[in-house]
Amino acid sequence: DCPDKEVFKDYLRRYTEDARAKQAIPIFVTPTPRNQHDNGVFTNAFTKYCEAKFEVGEEMGVTVIDLQTKGRDFYTEIGPSRVKSDMMIDTLHLKVSGAYHMARLLAEGISESNLTPLKDYVIKENLDPNRTPTTDGWNPREGYAYD
Repeated sequence: DCPDKEVFKDYLRRYTEDARAKQAIPIFVTPTPRNQHDNGVFTNAFTKYCEAKFEVGEEMGVTVIDLQTKGRDFYTEIGPSRVKSDMMIDTLHLKVSGAYHMARLLAEGISESNLTPLKDYVIKENLDPNRTPTTDGWNPREGYAYD
């Protein structure tokens, strides 16, 4: 987990100030979950990082998308064996399907946020958890082909 939460919070403040100085809208996103569970319920291995983002987000008025909780809930729903076989390369790194679902959950978080007009560009049909990318015919210029 985060070795020094206060140092990390200082970096978040600096990033926020720098982004706003350039007329950008900062957004914090909590980390994707690890393949780490207790009796099938996935746990947060990044508590200090998540806490820091929520604390600085509150302090500075930055929207926080809680990908950690959304991802853990999704992993718990589909179960450890499917997470291991379909979503993860190892304890932390994602396969194509895992990356797709984390992106889907991030888009869902944006659509639930106060990030207007960004949230208006989320295509609701793409939030379907049953829609999974394939790697057949993948082209970086065109994106993924879907089942």
